[in-house]
Amino acid sequence: MSQLAKLNAIAQSLKSVDAVMVTQAIQEILAPVFAKYPNLNTIGWPQYQQYFNDGDPTTFDIYTYNLEINGYNIDTVEPDDMEGDEYAAWKKLWKAVETELGELWNIPTIFLEKLGEGLVVVSRDLHVHVEDYDHD
Repeated sequence: MSQLAKLNAIAQSLKSVDAVMVTQAIQEILAPVFAKYPNLNTIGWPQYQQYFNDGDPTTFDIYTYNLEINGYNIDTVEPDDMEGDEYAAWKKLWKAVETELGELWNIPTIFLEKLGEGLVVVSRDLHVHVEDYDHD
């Protein structure tokens, strides 16, 4: 088989991957995480193609450093956003869950792109949806 034929075969197999397959992979990875942490309600991450990259080509990427747990991002949440000891409990949960997501971040970006741009949110019932996300 020629190199071109091999490349064409790979391209065809990649085209057969759709958002449903990607969603199922995410659900399989996150089901045990939700089972392990009963106070975990949602996990979210932004993914998009940058608008501008200092003249270099822009690429689609996932932004794991903007991980959201239960609707809050570690970089933007403030202790007074929550009541009482909720902040300390949330921060402990965020750190624990973050360490569990290595397999999720191993899904190739080319497949996660099938879900589209925005904030991908997975809820406790393993429903996966994409919300608008402003990344300016």
